[in-house]
Amino acid sequence: MPATWINSEEEFLMTMGFGKAVVIFFCENGSEPDNTLGPFFDAMSDKPIFTGGVSLCKVDVKAVPALAPAGPTPGFALFKDGHRAFESTALQPQAIMDLIEQGRMLMA
Repeated sequence: MPATWINSEEEFLMTMGFGKAVVIFFCENGSEPDNTLGPFFDAMSDKPIFTGGVSLCKVDVKAVPALAPAGPTPGFALFKDGHRAFESTALQPQAIMDLIEQGRMLMA
């Protein structure tokens, strides 16, 4: 199943439940970074053995500007218990894998 798109502030808050680690890809739906990294991000969300319970979601910063990070977009952030724990603006598959691994360590 591909990564879930978060389409509102309410969905964002519901996704950030206690005890959860969530990696979010902040981008514009259909943009070059989404078209380039989106398939890899989606493929990772289909591998629960790799993600270890870390959820992967996307936020379209153009559709839900209130959720856009203060820093540059596109980018990635890891949230634990609703708090931003780590972030990355490196647009590379390794950055996604690193955030997932950090999320797994936070959940251990």
